[in-house]
Amino acid sequence: GRRLRASVELKQQSVEVTYHDDGDKIGMLDWLTNPSREPLRHTDHFYAPNVTRCDYHWGSRSSFLIISQITPLDTRRSRVYTYIAYRFALPAAVLRALKPLLHLYTHSVIQQDVRIMRAHREGLDNAAGFTPSSVRADVVHIAIGRLLAAAQRGEPLPDEQCGTKPMEFVI
Repeated sequence: GRRLRASVELKQQSVEVTYHDDGDKIGMLDWLTNPSREPLRHTDHFYAPNVTRCDYHWGSRSSFLIISQITPLDTRRSRVYTYIAYRFALPAAVLRALKPLLHLYTHSVIQQDVRIMRAHREGLDNAAGFTPSSVRADVVHIAIGRLLAAAQRGEPLPDEQCGTKPMEFVI
């Protein structure tokens, strides 16, 4: 039931989402990611036609980065390549010892996304004649759709479609 705010900026080649939530955090690893209790700066990027990037920064010493490239295999399947990097304000020896835990954690996060995408695909497969509709919180997906349509035409997004919009949603 938490209300969140974000800004969605549609650019000629990308969409950038900046979240405005000082209470945001990643999972249950605050002791690792944010021991100084810095506010989280969280931005998500979509670069046409198929790259996503999520940035998480706590001050200048801790950050987490996830970059994915999605390659369609056919109309219902894609291959996703993901790169995950992190920098935490802990001694190198501690980070080396934590590396297996970090790999397990990041793998579980990616697997959550895989399960969500699979459920979405199965839902679409079982909904003959499905017609999508949007709500206010879909502003990100609408922006990405406009960007992809322009990319499919081989054109940059027209300047008049670019700009920043606020978004609110509840989690």
